[in-house]
Amino acid sequence: MEEKLLENGYACRKSCDILKIPYFKQKLLYKGHIMSDEIKNQESLEHEVTQQEPVAERELEAITRDRNEWKDKCLRLAADYDNFKKRTAKEHIQWQQLITSKILRDVLGALDDVERAQTAQADSLQALDVLHKQLTSLLQSYNVTEMRDIKRFDPLYQEAVAHVPSNTHASGDVIEVLQKGYFIGDEVLRPAKVAVAQ
Repeated sequence: MEEKLLENGYACRKSCDILKIPYFKQKLLYKGHIMSDEIKNQESLEHEVTQQEPVAERELEAITRDRNEWKDKCLRLAADYDNFKKRTAKEHIQWQQLITSKILRDVLGALDDVERAQTAQADSLQALDVLHKQLTSLLQSYNVTEMRDIKRFDPLYQEAVAHVPSNTHASGDVIEVLQKGYFIGDEVLRPAKVAVAQ
């Protein structure tokens, strides 16, 4: 292919070699400037990339900032939850100690009455009656009540410790209460120990 000269005297082939663009893609423009569609595309792509780089960097910074904020929130939440568990465990122990000490103070009051009865050398049966009444009222103050009118065996409320053959009782009837059972509120505090007819 023959070299074509432009108005300014540059050869098209030389320009193609300098720009490293294939000769057949060149277009001759006015005043001897040589540009190709490929160079235009490359320049527009470079322009778009340079414009997009700051946007991408800002987006990356925003995402990194959001991630760090969420990470910080998660770490704070985990620390708060750990502190909550420790605090509730400590409070649970304190409540147990408080309740136990209140009950023991009340029991000590009953013990004081027994000691006073002993020093007064009162009748032993009378002293036992006084102690029984005091302990019963102490239990009632804690909403503890005795299980009464136990006739049929119920495994939710009684524990069968003996099975007795009986001609006078139906099978499953409670023949004898060997140890009283108690409720605290509506819950079983201690099941009654009973002998059940076979």
